[in-house]
Amino acid sequence: IGARIVNGLRRNLFMHLQRLSSDFFARTSTGTIVTRFAGELGALKQSVTKRVAASLTSLVGLVINLPILLLIDWRLGLLAAAGLPLMIGLAGRMAPRASEATYELKRSEGELANLVAENVRAHAVVRGFDLAAIATERFERQIDRVERNAIRAEFLVAMVASVSGLTVLLIQLAIVATGAYLAARGLITAGALVAFVTLLAKVAKEGYELSTKVLPEMIQAAGS
Repeated sequence: IGARIVNGLRRNLFMHLQRLSSDFFARTSTGTIVTRFAGELGALKQSVTKRVAASLTSLVGLVINLPILLLIDWRLGLLAAAGLPLMIGLAGRMAPRASEATYELKRSEGELANLVAENVRAHAVVRGFDLAAIATERFERQIDRVERNAIRAEFLVAMVASVSGLTVLLIQLAIVATGAYLAARGLITAGALVAFVTLLAKVAKEGYELSTKVLPEMIQAAGS
């Protein structure tokens, strides 16, 4: 499935390339274009292959278990269900910046690849006119830019995962505290609370997997 999806993207990307104007090729380096085909689509294939099954498993688990939580206790079940939009909303606000930073990282890596390719093609000229120092200076500037972009992209992606994971834990804590209060007031039996908390741990694990593992990889793929 992953190979079929990525090959479809390669086909669409190549067909789109044929329709682009000369201005695009004047603005975009060869290295950036080649990196899109060779590196980033391969990374996207790996992400799709690894995470589609994990996403489906977690989503199916949430769909099955949330109604059961509502049956055990509708008040705590509604609190658990309300936490999902909160987590998705927070991640949705942060994800575009992380995706944009990942895109900038990929573009700077493409420019670095193009710089290396130009240096290899012009090796005789560089040696003949003693331009190695200038070429090295250009390379150092570009590699510093790649490093800065990599740090920013990794930080923002990690922030999405951390905030989403922390939201899941806080929701779980709020539900347990509310359940303890209801049990102390005699509004829920101890057995029902134990059953709810046990199933809640499974739901929280599935939400945590989605927010800290699947979501960051999808963001990185979206920035490709």
